[in-house]
Amino acid sequence: MTHLRHRAKDPVKAAAYCKAPMRLPLAALQALLLHSSAVTRRHRGTPGTWLGLRAFLTKGSSTLTPDTPALQKEFGQPQGQKPGRGFPICTLLGLFDAFTGRVVEALGFELYTHEPSKVGKPHPLLGPGDGRVGDRGFCS
Repeated sequence: MTHLRHRAKDPVKAAAYCKAPMRLPLAALQALLLHSSAVTRRHRGTPGTWLGLRAFLTKGSSTLTPDTPALQKEFGQPQGQKPGRGFPICTLLGLFDAFTGRVVEALGFELYTHEPSKVGKPHPLLGPGDGRVGDRGFCS
């Protein structure tokens, strides 16, 4: 990102470029993820299938978020922390295109959400002939 201003031939700072996506509405970011995955598939000139299936990967994780009142309310923070200390933690569930590596969908849930309980949320993005693989955490 530090060389972005040279490539863009514009006096943009790396920090501004990194902060810009935070101003996007979530629906806009999700639409961008879906579109970029589809475009990458078409651009590669291959159908991107495995045994005739479009292949997707599912992964759950968690991350710290900025300490704002809205994020504290939405996600919460670990038990045992003193009020006003620590950061909210978001549980994440991602759907990835197995052939392009692109993120197709990224969902965030409150702390202590079991990712396998939310694995059905991205199902509307899948169609006939699609396959999805998750790690062993989704077998429990």
